[in-house]
Amino acid sequence: MLRRVKKDVVSELTTKTEVTVHCKLSSRQQAFYQAIKNKISLAELFDSNRGQFTDKKVLNLMNIVIQLRKVSSLV
Repeated sequence: MLRRVKKDVVSELTTKTEVTVHCKLSSRQQAFYQAIKNKISLAELFDSNRGQFTDKKVLNLMNIVIQLRKVSSLV
């Protein structure tokens, strides 16, 4: 089997293109999305110290983002 290394063929590769396709959420996705949004309290996410995030709140925010991404990928 013949193999080539990336550094040998990098000059032959085309440039990467990124395409964003916007589509509407289904009614089921919208219901889940709204349920997650209604559960979020921005006042609780922000600390009283000049809007600083604590480690626990950053983790909570990251979990919320992951949940919203999951809703977007439901079929």
